[in-house]
Amino acid sequence: MDACLAWLILVDVPDFNTVERQNWDKAEKMLRRSETVIFVVHPEAYKDEAVVSQLHACCCHAGFLAYVLTKVPSENAFSTAEEIWRDLMKFVKHDPRFQATRADGRTAETFLESAVAYFAPRSSSLNIQQIQPMHAGSPDFTSLLKGHSGIQIYWSNLLETAGSGISSVALLAESALETQRSLEQALELVEGRLSMVGQRIAGLQFPAGELVETIIQTIKTSRPRWLRMISLPLSSVAGLFSSTKALLARLRSRDHKQMLKDRAVLEKERLIEAVEVLVAQWRSDFSSESMHGLLKVDNCRRVVAAFAEKQLPEPHSEWKKAIHQDVQRWVQKNPWYGSVLGTLSEMLVLLGGAALVLDLAFSGGLTHLGVGAAAGAGSVGAGTVLKLFEELKMKDILEKADRKWRTQRAHELTDHLRKHLADPLVGNAWRDKLNKIIAADPSACLRACESLRTHWMTGK
Repeated sequence: MDACLAWLILVDVPDFNTVERQNWDKAEKMLRRSETVIFVVHPEAYKDEAVVSQLHACCCHAGFLAYVLTKVPSENAFSTAEEIWRDLMKFVKHDPRFQATRADGRTAETFLESAVAYFAPRSSSLNIQQIQPMHAGSPDFTSLLKGHSGIQIYWSNLLETAGSGISSVALLAESALETQRSLEQALELVEGRLSMVGQRIAGLQFPAGELVETIIQTIKTSRPRWLRMISLPLSSVAGLFSSTKALLARLRSRDHKQMLKDRAVLEKERLIEAVEVLVAQWRSDFSSESMHGLLKVDNCRRVVAAFAEKQLPEPHSEWKKAIHQDVQRWVQKNPWYGSVLGTLSEMLVLLGGAALVLDLAFSGGLTHLGVGAAAGAGSVGAGTVLKLFEELKMKDILEKADRKWRTQRAHELTDHLRKHLADPLVGNAWRDKLNKIIAADPSACLRACESLRTHWMTGK
């Protein structure tokens, strides 16, 4: 036979209701490889559980189904076959399995209703012509195997198979998009918690000594040489120094060990405390990762221990540069106040120089961020420093320096937490997975599936 004409393959699969279970498995495998299924059954078995179960599988996967009832009693064969078909349809209507939806959107019950049904009277001879349609308008049985009807059926079967594949790909793409959204939301939540901790720690300290040191240096380099030799009038000196001396005395009387802390030590202590809270929050936020994933206890302990060994980043000088011009303008506007360098120097000594920071959480609790907020909450140290700067007409400079410091240091601490805690724990793995999904472009895949459904599956 010409190979070009050999386009039809008929496969007789083993019975699926025999004692030998292997036959059932073989029938199931062949069913999933078939485009057209000719389902052959006899009147005594059409409602057996094994038969109905396989019929359901055929209705879910086949592109085309021909239901053939054989061995029908010769007497009143047509009416007997019709009665069996009606009984079968009534039976599957109440079987929840047949409400399953196929790839083409139809239920298994609807697909069975549209199947072509045939019957063959019981006969001692084998003759394909004896197979007759149950319903008017159904094609001749032989035309299902060859001829125009057969070609149409095989084409529709190909579309059904392709439709099933497209649906599977679309489901995979939708799952990838959902994973992408989940990863983006998870990373956003992690970043939000890191930022909150960075802002909190930066806002609970202020490098007042370093600010005073910067102001002194700027005043020294900004005042004209001839002005440095001129003294403030005595009347002004008395008023100025009487107020600042009282404030310096108050600052001197405070417990400096509680009010002033070494910045590196203070930040380290608060970061370690915050890390324990962060990890507990993340384990609660992402419970699926807590038992057997990235946030399991052993992994968390390992990363936290490694984080504790990391050196904190030194603050950059940008926040000090931001107030340089403000101090220069202050010198120009208040030339005689340049004579208060001695007061500033004494303040610098009391504030411990540039190495110590004002601990704003000592009084007023942990809920207040910044010098102004801490002073308003009752922090004596913050209130005294704020008042000193008011007397020197430098309150605006102090507040700007405070804002710049908090913003900059918060970013530096957040970056440190991200690099040495969040990324080794979850960030690196999640971003790697997210980047692979983005590179695969599941949105484009979904658009392609929709295009295939619209232009090819519908023939438009």
